[in-house]
Amino acid sequence: MSYCEQAVIHCIEIMGLVNPDKITKTETGGYIYTNTRGRKRLFTPYNSYDYFDKRKTNADFCKKKLHKVMTYYIVEENYTP
Repeated sequence: MSYCEQAVIHCIEIMGLVNPDKITKTETGGYIYTNTRGRKRLFTPYNSYDYFDKRKTNADFCKKKLHKVMTYYIVEENYTP
């Protein structure tokens, strides 16, 4: 288990969601979490704040939630395939 995956699991635990270890990794490097009702969330971890800082002027990117867990910046958004 990588540090990115551990950070995402810890973020889900902090949020109070159940079954934080039932996440699936995507091809783009994010993790998909599905709750018991079937709602899917995409968690994408980043090492630095620079990625978020460069895109903070973008209106769509500003609607996403940002969490800082275990030195990672995790961007949370609703998952739509």
